[in-house]
Amino acid sequence: MKTLKLLFFLILFQIVFVLNGSAEVIDYIVAIVDKEIITFSELKEKLDAYKKIYSSDDFETKLKQVKEKILNETIEDKILLISAENAKIEVTEEEIEKNLEEFKKEFSTPDKFYAELGKRGLTLSEFKEITKSRVKISKFVRSNIIRNIRITEEEIITFYEENKSAFLMSEQVKISQILIKDESNNEAGKIIEEVFQKLKSGEDFSPLAKSYSEEPNASGGGDLGFVYIEQLQPQIRKALLELKVGEFTKPILTSAGYHIVKLEAKKMSQYAPISEVKNLIKSKLYDLKASEIYAKWMKTTKENIGIIIFNHPAM
Repeated sequence: MKTLKLLFFLILFQIVFVLNGSAEVIDYIVAIVDKEIITFSELKEKLDAYKKIYSSDDFETKLKQVKEKILNETIEDKILLISAENAKIEVTEEEIEKNLEEFKKEFSTPDKFYAELGKRGLTLSEFKEITKSRVKISKFVRSNIIRNIRITEEEIITFYEENKSAFLMSEQVKISQILIKDESNNEAGKIIEEVFQKLKSGEDFSPLAKSYSEEPNASGGGDLGFVYIEQLQPQIRKALLELKVGEFTKPILTSAGYHIVKLEAKKMSQYAPISEVKNLIKSKLYDLKASEIYAKWMKTTKENIGIIIFNHPAM
């Protein structure tokens, strides 16, 4: 009863700070989930993060939508954490440190990591507590919500057949290249023309590439293997379309230098074999099932847990 009275007092008067006899609102309650309070200060950091994603105009336009999204995410986090606590999910110090080290890898130096904590207004101890909560939620979801997901071979085949257009591979060409860079070589144009005349007279492409080409693949006879044709520079792509297998282009000037490209083989557009995309499909199906199961679980849980949302001008 005392707890309820205190809670009602906080809701009625918000959270105040008394200074020189006057009361100043320094925070306020946005929602209550079960017995857990969500304050505006909890949401402000996420709001600030969204401001960095959107331009100022876009953010102002989408502000109401963003606030609703953030509030809903925070409510769901509270529900998950409450559920994890009820399920007695334990998190070890080793798990916390492992996740902390992974986060630190995003920063080039320890100083930058601590600077980021400072921007967020967090101490290392506070950040560890946040990390502990995230790990606890993750363990709960895996062990209690999506633990029974199974993907069958039949499901993989069905998905492949129904979405076959997504697995259509573009045309590929196997090419070899001789490249003469012209950055500081005034003779580049003359050299490439000399090579071109040798090719026209019947000399083999590979030895000439080894002797003249100025690219990493020169020692392998200029062999670049199979590449998707749309990945090539427009001038080279256009020239290759006019060739038959075994033929080579005239010298082509690009920003890299002078090229002579030989068309070694072609692979026409084709569907990727299911064996090559099986793991990709399996991962996609798993994510779809996990999202569906999570959404159903969360909907049911929300209906059975006390949630109160308070209207406030800032929200």
